[in-house]
Order: sequence, then structure tokens, then C-alpha cells
Amino acid sequence: MHARSAYATPPWSATLPPQIPGRSSLAYDHVRQLLKGGKTVILDGAMGTEIQARGSNLLRVAWGGPASIESPDMVRGIHADYISAGADVITTNTFRGSRPRLRANGLEAELASLNQRSVALAIEALSRAGAAVDRVAIAGAISTASVRELEEPHEGYDAYVEQAKLLADAGADLILLEMLKDIHQTQAALAAAAETGLPVWAGFSCRTDEEGVLRVLEGNREGALAPTFHEALSAIGELQVDAALIMHTTVEDVTPALAVLGTHWNGPTGAYPHVGNFTRPNWEFNQAIRPALITGAASQWQAQGAQIFGTCCGLGPDYISALNTMLR
Repeated sequence: MHARSAYATPPWSATLPPQIPGRSSLAYDHVRQLLKGGKTVILDGAMGTEIQARGSNLLRVAWGGPASIESPDMVRGIHADYISAGADVITTNTFRGSRPRLRANGLEAELASLNQRSVALAIEALSRAGAAVDRVAIAGAISTASVRELEEPHEGYDAYVEQAKLLADAGADLILLEMLKDIHQTQAALAAAAETGLPVWAGFSCRTDEEGVLRVLEGNREGALAPTFHEALSAIGELQVDAALIMHTTVEDVTPALAVLGTHWNGPTGAYPHVGNFTRPNWEFNQAIRPALITGAASQWQAQGAQIFGTCCGLGPDYISALNTMLR
């Protein structure tokens, strides 16, 4: 059992500025009003695995990040399909776009161009959608680095600040922190994202272990057993975000994860699960999972109070269209 005191306060936390009031955009104002009114917000679906599904092998490199430069029409087209499916928020192709995550793929020199181009492609997709441009917000995606990708434990904070500012300066409307699964890196990412002044959404990833205990995906640098989701949220402390979500978590594990999240956070919640598995170098899709299974589960999450719904790895635009039809 992990005690809360086991997670020391990171040394950089004492020097952080207070959270800056969020900047606003017309598109994000629309999203915020939906949430305030208790309405449903539709997030988009997978980007990296959708790049693979459309015939590219770039998923193997920085989770498809280079596609923003090498296959811009494909990335722009994925965004357009999610907009057509009813998404209120589309997510940039920058999941593995921080310095340590790009360095792991030999792409550190492409840091600025990859992040900037990814936001530009989302903006271009909105522009081509015409009337949709004033209702669809762009979320700049950032995932936390694995301890194996960090040269020293506190490198993550600087890397997240760097990427968040690139995304904000390029035109993102909010920062979406994804696959939060490590306590210290989650704390670092939350603090870094707040520095942009943009709204922040936090996406946590969980799994149920063999004993039926719900845990975050990753433990600490020493390789200890990952904390339970409850322990992790207790250690992370008060969430200063606009929304908290369960993401890259199996459909079955979303329900208990939302229940735990609700004991720590009383703001807007949501879910975007994954289906399938990553077996290097490709994602293995589960073609047997039909949209009705996802919409049925989402109806249960809606009954739990969730307002934001999308999909993650293995689930593309057809599932977003089904969620939009079912949950509106």
C-alpha cells in the first residue's frame, strides 16, 4: 500500500507562478458554455492509430507525429472527418511531441516544426469546414514522458512547458494532457500547462490489475507497484483544470475509474477509451467492436455525470459519429 507521504513535492514546484486565468477563444467559449449548461461535448477520436488505419507506417515513429510533415493531407483529412462526425474539440497530432519523447525517436531537431505544423493542420481543417470553425476548439495534445525517456527526473517539467508554449503560440485553444499515469510527471505537466494561460484538460489512464485493483498505468522510477488511482489522485492534489477525463483505458475500466475520479473532482468529467493492443510495431485493431458497444457504455458514463465523450486508440470517426448521434 502506498502512503501519500511517499511522493515528495518536486523541487521545482516551490518556484512555479500561480495559475494564470485562462485565455478564451470563440470556439472554446462554445465548449465552456456547453459544459456549464450540463450539455454533452464531443471530443474527437484516435489520431495515431487512424494514421495507421489509413495505410501509413508512421505510427512506429513518435506515434505518427511525423505525419504532420510527411503526410499533411492525411492528418488534415482525419481532422476534417472528426469535424464532420460532430466533434466539438479536435486534438493536434502531437501526442509524442515533447523533447524527450521526440529524442527517443531521433527527432529532437523537429520539435518546433512538428508542433507548429500540427496546430496549423488543425486550423486549416477548421477553415475548410466553413461554418464549423466557430464551434470547434483545437486541443494541443501533450503526453507525459516515461521515466525511461528522461535524462533526469525533473526534465519533464521543462519539456512540457516548452511544448505547451509552442502549441499555445501556434493557435491551440486549450491544452489536453493525455495518458497521465505517473504522479510526478502529472504534477509537472499540470504546472507546465497552466503557464500558457490556456484552459487545461487532464486525461488519466488506468488499468485493473489481476487482483481487481484499479491502478494508474505506471509506477515510479524504482519500478515499484503502480499506485491505485485513488492514491495517485490524492498525491497529485487539487486539480486546477477545466475538465478531468479517463482516457486510453479499456471500456470496462472506465466506469470504476470515473467513480474514483468523482471522489476527487467535482468539475466536468469525460471519457475516451481505447480498444485493441499495441504489439510493436503496430496497433492491433479489434474489428469486432461495433459503435453500439461504445455508445452503450457511454450512456452509462453519462449517467455517472460525464459530459465529454470521445475515443482513443483503435476507434476512429465512425465511433465519434455514433457518440454524437446517441448522446446529444
